[in-house]
Amino acid sequence: MGLKNTFKILSSNFSLTWKSGFYKLICLILVLFLCYQLVSPIFVELQNQDLAGQVLAFFEGLITFEGSQMALSAQNIAGMLDAVLGAYTLSMIVLFVLLFAVLPFLFGLSDMAETDVIHGAMSCNTKIKYMASFMANIKDSLKISSFKLIFTIPYSLIVLLVMYLITRLVIVGGIVTYLTIYLLIFTFILAIALERSILGFIMPISIVYDSRIKCIFKKGFVGNIKQFGRNLSSSFVLAIGVFMLNAIVGYFTFGVGLILTLPASFFALNILPMVIYFNTYGMNYYVSPFEIIYSKKIDEQLDITDMKYVL
Repeated sequence: MGLKNTFKILSSNFSLTWKSGFYKLICLILVLFLCYQLVSPIFVELQNQDLAGQVLAFFEGLITFEGSQMALSAQNIAGMLDAVLGAYTLSMIVLFVLLFAVLPFLFGLSDMAETDVIHGAMSCNTKIKYMASFMANIKDSLKISSFKLIFTIPYSLIVLLVMYLITRLVIVGGIVTYLTIYLLIFTFILAIALERSILGFIMPISIVYDSRIKCIFKKGFVGNIKQFGRNLSSSFVLAIGVFMLNAIVGYFTFGVGLILTLPASFFALNILPMVIYFNTYGMNYYVSPFEIIYSKKIDEQLDITDMKYVL
């Protein structure tokens, strides 16, 4: 139900995808430009060591089912990357900050505006302008986006460390090398779903109730406890769908289709927490201008004497 309604809300408010997507694209280009200034010397170093050749050899072994070739190429790649990490440690730290602190912070400024627009559409079928909401909520957006970094920075570091340790299994060879690729994908998707499950209620609470951190902690904790299992499972399924969609579209359109699917994916990941939030607290909501979802919790609260009004 949550995923189905998420896609209905996405389709009925799809114009927001272009607006928020344009903002996030600008942020991404800016951060990637800064990242390139850091990693360009590293690219030159890796090019001199023929990293591209080793990567091609790895995928050639993957396609032809040559496990020993994959393991050898992976071992050579790991040696190159270890040497680079040791020589450019400071650049790697700054790169991590840009990708996993600055970029999420900038994206978070748009998330509150998106949630505000979604809330208006879901609660009373009201169209709220994205830029008007962005500017009106900028103060709260700065506060909440900064607050989320307390979790996202160490969380991203842990996820990267786990994925790095998993990649070390590639050099084992054989079936382990193939399983490692799927394990990396599974870990990446699970990390996205878990992060959305833990932080998902922050934006809905800040829009519906109050943006104070105390209120977010109190109501967000209660909401997560009540719906954590359902939230995690729905977020995991959505993350799988988003990953597969972008992978397929990116492959068959040579990356061009990602201009559409990536913003829509971010938008869908922001809609789902609001849908779960409305369901958790028994609130009716619009999924389109002509369709309303009536909460089961409200129906369950009807007294038997009131059934005549329903019938």
